[in-house]
Amino acid sequence: MGGTRFPNSVAFVGQPPSLSFQGLEAFATLINPESFPLIYSNIQLFRDNDIANFSIDRFDIPTGTPVFGGPTSVTLEPNESISLPFGKVEFGTYQLASADAAAATAPNDLFRVAAANVVPELSPQLLLGCALAGLAGLVSLRRRRSHSGCGAR
Repeated sequence: MGGTRFPNSVAFVGQPPSLSFQGLEAFATLINPESFPLIYSNIQLFRDNDIANFSIDRFDIPTGTPVFGGPTSVTLEPNESISLPFGKVEFGTYQLASADAAAATAPNDLFRVAAANVVPELSPQLLLGCALAGLAGLVSLRRRRSHSGCGAR
């Protein structure tokens, strides 16, 4: 290995970030799955990337807005993790997180890890809840109108 970065390598240490969504907020989580301390460096987050690049050979080419304010490097103990926010994201785009992973004992032996995920559509449960709330409002409005008209006749 000798401190050489291997282009397009599969990670030997570490693992790609996991991406999650809470509404229109996105998060990248880096975790140390190893039994030794792990350094993630050159951490980069890009939000709202062009969906045209969401392919197996181009997903890691950033076309979105860089996310600033988070750490660019972290050292994680075994089974430790850190969650990094993207902020609000747009439907019809994808979020990209990448970093270099290295064992703390060999910080120059870098392995590139990256992950991307499309912003999910609203969940069916959320859509159903909105529809039921709308129906409840309509029923309530009709009841108020029918009760207010009773004494007028």
